[in-house]
Amino acid sequence: MDFSKAQIQAVFSSSLAQSSNQKGLTEDEQHDLAWEIFMDYAPTAWQTEAEMDKGAFGILARGVPGAYFYQAMEFDDDGAFDTLGEAIAAETLRFGELFINDGCKTEG
Repeated sequence: MDFSKAQIQAVFSSSLAQSSNQKGLTEDEQHDLAWEIFMDYAPTAWQTEAEMDKGAFGILARGVPGAYFYQAMEFDDDGAFDTLGEAIAAETLRFGELFINDGCKTEG
């Protein structure tokens, strides 16, 4: 996944990273720290289910304003996207014909 400087800043500006200290870190270290926080702690913003021959599976769009990715069980994660809408559009393009519901937004 590509991760832009703006997306790194979005993670560091979010509540996810408020306890992290980015001072004195190199650009690569900032990238790695933001990436770790993003992948480990990004909340679910949208979710749906899809179904294939082995049954139903969940698809989640996770992230913070300015940085999102999606996860689908048994598939590689994809992102990062600048907006939730871009993440949902990418999910729909890849899995839309398999959706078994319209999904729901879960972020506040």
